Amino acid sequence: MRTHLSSLKTFTPGKLYIAGEYSVVSRDTPAWIIPTSQGVTCQIESHSTFQYISAHKKHTFDQTFEAFHYNPLVKTIMQHIKAYLEDTLEISLHPFKLTLTSTLSKHKKSLGLGSSGAITVALIDTILQFHGVSLDALTLYKSAVLAQINDLDNASYGDLAVAAYKSPILYHPFNKELFYNREVDIMTPWDGLSIQPFSYPFLPMSVINLRKKVSSQKLVKAVLDSKNHTAYEAFKKQIHAVFKRLINAQQNEDTTRFLKTINTLFQLYASLGKACDVALLTPSMRAIEKSLSPEQAMKFSGAGGGDNVLVFHARDALKTDFDATIKKQRNWLLLNVRNDHVQKR
Repeated sequence: MRTHLSSLKTFTPGKLYIAGEYSVVSRDTPAWIIPTSQGVTCQIESHSTFQYISAHKKHTFDQTFEAFHYNPLVKTIMQHIKAYLEDTLEISLHPFKLTLTSTLSKHKKSLGLGSSGAITVALIDTILQFHGVSLDALTLYKSAVLAQINDLDNASYGDLAVAAYKSPILYHPFNKELFYNREVDIMTPWDGLSIQPFSYPFLPMSVINLRKKVSSQKLVKAVLDSKNHTAYEAFKKQIHAVFKRLINAQQNEDTTRFLKTINTLFQLYASLGKACDVALLTPSMRAIEKSLSPEQAMKFSGAGGGDNVLVFHARDALKTDFDATIKKQRNWLLLNVRNDHVQKR
């Protein structure tokens, strides 16, 4: 018989896409995703009632969660956890006070680092552990997917994978036809799914938040629904080869090839956005591009349209000078997202 813990504290990271945006949604190409030092911290403790505290606001509710109106996503996750504990494991939900603190936003604005994915994984992991249930990374990922399954057509769920594994990964999503043909559970294999531990980029990397938050779901949907299907199909075919070159450059620590491939990715996304009439690139991104030397390369991370830009540098000195320039820009924010700050060059 399992007993609940008296208290527990967990940390779940946010995410950055190094490569694979848009193609990974269609299940044609893997994605390279890394965790960030920013993330979600959950403090849970035994309590006389159910309480959820976020952004210094307290919400009290009962174990049905029906009266929980603070956040639809959190309510859905809570109900998912309750069903798994009570219906699958036959464990009664014990009252708790859960305090969630996030560094995935600044001044009440999202930093585009996958806050919804991090929160989903954090709540499932924390509340289950509190009840004496510890899931391995793969099972935790699957549970988080099932909590968000309503977004099946336009999501790859890569943010959930990196949040569950808490390490850089090469990620290929499952075949979504599985969910149309039969009932899927977290204990059976999911066709097509591959999550492999990988590494952070070997080159120094700067992450610039452009402070222009856009809906990733809307951008992805706009590209997938575009009338220019030919452009999207051509993009996927090109990305497949380019992605392989990037991974090869990373594994061989080939600076020239890595930078050249990042530049190629940037141009492919620019062409895709133009062909589909979707604003994937912004004037700010173009301004950063013009400031770079041949020993630097950039691309956006995620769905584009704002949020974050990655700039890679051939040498540490280039990063130092670049970061100093970015810090002077009032409209942009330089993020320190890496957990390991040791650079090889």
